[in-house]
Amino acid sequence: YKPGLQTTLKASYSEAFRMPNANERSWFGSVAAPEYVSATELVLQHEFSRHTRFTGSWYRYLRTNQMVYSDAIGDYAATGASRSHGLEIELESMWDNGIRTRGSMAWQHAIDVDGAGLVNSPNFLVKFNLTFPMLANTLRTGLEGQYIGSRLTLEKRKLSGVALANLTFSSEQKWHGISASLSIRNLFDREYEVVSPFDWRPDSGVAQDSLRMDGRTYWVQLNYDL
Repeated sequence: YKPGLQTTLKASYSEAFRMPNANERSWFGSVAAPEYVSATELVLQHEFSRHTRFTGSWYRYLRTNQMVYSDAIGDYAATGASRSHGLEIELESMWDNGIRTRGSMAWQHAIDVDGAGLVNSPNFLVKFNLTFPMLANTLRTGLEGQYIGSRLTLEKRKLSGVALANLTFSSEQKWHGISASLSIRNLFDREYEVVSPFDWRPDSGVAQDSLRMDGRTYWVQLNYDL
């Protein structure tokens, strides 16, 4: 629906399913069943000018038929459900001089089949990107900032939020089909951890439910077009 030339409203609803994999069929046997997910989303887009655009969305996901242990039957059953809902906003600007900016923020609340916080689902995500040309439009510089909010591990241990920055230099024009870029990731050499996807316990018995990430790293990329 377009209430005006600069504004667009969208609404969508979708459903999908996932068949149990080989490991789930082996573990749960005949009670293994397909999982279902439904998604509802409302989107607002507004162009403040030909340079600046705003996008906002509200969403809700419902996942059903998840395998959970039932005390009533003394076995696993496909009766679990988890859900999440959230809000995302983004503001993007592009100017005639080649400067581009984009900022976004997302808030979400996600719970698992037990009604507790969902593992590895931060409540807040923030991003900001700024790129601009240099040296007579032969080089583009990009600065990116990210914030990842606190999240839970498999052991329900909370990892602190972390702010990261990346810096990238890339060629705007190709030289005989060759283009290149240099990226400095984790620019300020922050120490941080991410949630481990494995419930691994060494001989000590202490769960290793997080992974320490690299510090400052440098990436060089060369592309050649035939």
